[in-house]
Amino acid sequence: FNLNLGSNALCVTSSLPNGLADNFPLDDTSCTDAVGFPLIDTFPYCNNFDEGQPAWLTRNPVTLRSSGNTWAFGSPSKGLINGAASSPNAWYISADSLYKPYDSSALYTPIFQTIKDSCYVVKFKTLWMTDFFANDTTTRPLHGDGGTLEYSTDGGVKWNSFGYLDTLTNEWYNAIVQALAVFNSQQNIVGFGWSGVSPSLYVPMQQIFNTTDNAQVIFRFRFGSDYAFQGEGWSIDDFCFELLPGPCEVVSVPELGDMGLVLSQNFPNPASDLTTVAYYLPKGGKARLELRDLYGRPVWGRSLGLQEGGWYKEGIETTSLAQGLYYYTLSFEGRKLTKKLLISR
Repeated sequence: FNLNLGSNALCVTSSLPNGLADNFPLDDTSCTDAVGFPLIDTFPYCNNFDEGQPAWLTRNPVTLRSSGNTWAFGSPSKGLINGAASSPNAWYISADSLYKPYDSSALYTPIFQTIKDSCYVVKFKTLWMTDFFANDTTTRPLHGDGGTLEYSTDGGVKWNSFGYLDTLTNEWYNAIVQALAVFNSQQNIVGFGWSGVSPSLYVPMQQIFNTTDNAQVIFRFRFGSDYAFQGEGWSIDDFCFELLPGPCEVVSVPELGDMGLVLSQNFPNPASDLTTVAYYLPKGGKARLELRDLYGRPVWGRSLGLQEGGWYKEGIETTSLAQGLYYYTLSFEGRKLTKKLLISR
């Protein structure tokens, strides 16, 4: 059978249990929501949400139900988040002024048929304002709430973070967001995302995407919040998925390290009392994280134990350290990656 685009009720009915008369017919039917996605194989695909293309799907990413999801379609009318990048429509979190505590919402793109070893670029415009203490945006953001972009190549069974933390140029994620973190037996998601307040109205974002297989890929914009202090939310507009000419030779992530080992910039940086370092191990093994001062003297170190391949994060307590410049190093199977860390109070 073929699903219609959007939500479909898929029901299964049983009868004659064990060949006998059914004395309890009220429990014979079970239904679930089955979703039909558009399949896009002609590029570029661009959607400014104003020209009548099939609507994107919204769901709670945990329950996969439409209830408990706060993505809204139209023209936001708040304070900072006011209007679309290209009028009149955009997607945005919470039709009310502020989003709710413990929000968990996802906005799903169509499915894109990609070709092995081809190079694509994802583009969109985004605007956000999340959690600050007492909602005072002149203070340092709390980074408990925020949004991220994820992708799946197996029909949504497993979702992967798309892109990495970039606190230097702010051309992609600017924070590690607590409400976006996922740590379970299936996978680790550190929680890279956009949080705080955007540096300008509708910031243009773009990131390279490529695959080593002929894959059907779907993206989702996922928003999460914790219990304390809520902001206006997050808005998305003018999305494009484009095929680039030639092979995908562009390295889209400046933090990619040697042989797949990744060490992200600590966050926050500068640090005052506690900072967090995210890292990626390309396979299972033992790693060590060490912090040294400007003269190369070790001031902190931790053996991270035996870990499976994947993303992890580690907190570094800096309260007892003097202000100044430090270097932190991730060591794994004879390889080392080092970045700068600044302590300022």
